[in-house]
Amino acid sequence: GWRWVSARLKSFSDNDSKTISGVHLIVHDIDARRRQELALADAHAATQALLSTIPDSILHIRRDGTFGPGCVLDPETEAMIGLPADQLTDQPLQRFVGTGQAFRELARFARRVLRSGRTENIDFDLRGQDYEGRAARSGPSELVAVIRNVTERKRKERELAESENRNRA
Repeated sequence: GWRWVSARLKSFSDNDSKTISGVHLIVHDIDARRRQELALADAHAATQALLSTIPDSILHIRRDGTFGPGCVLDPETEAMIGLPADQLTDQPLQRFVGTGQAFRELARFARRVLRSGRTENIDFDLRGQDYEGRAARSGPSELVAVIRNVTERKRKERELAESENRNRA
């Protein structure tokens, strides 16, 4: 059957002439490595397809307040921040959150998760939208957070509570 190989060819000639007098061919069997690369590419494609179906954003946030590689944004959040997920790496969180109360709250939350190593939940406001999140330490100086925009759900909950209060009155 067929196998993947890597080949290097080097020609050589006599000292006085430019005529090729021989070749040196080195062939390496790279079949196992290449099959692993293809399997890894397939697994990556399957993972990316799965992540694109999740209605959440997945953020890798470093201790220094910048985003790490591997972030995934839901379309709504991506449109709100105006930057695709693959361009988030090394961007500061402050660029999207500002320096106000929300940033201070998120920074305290991140420090607590990184220090304790426990998975924690948070509710926060970002640019007038309600979010809930869950984060866990993913390394000594990075956490991974899964966040979801719950603005519409909270609006419906408020409307239902108001309706129930009117009906009781």
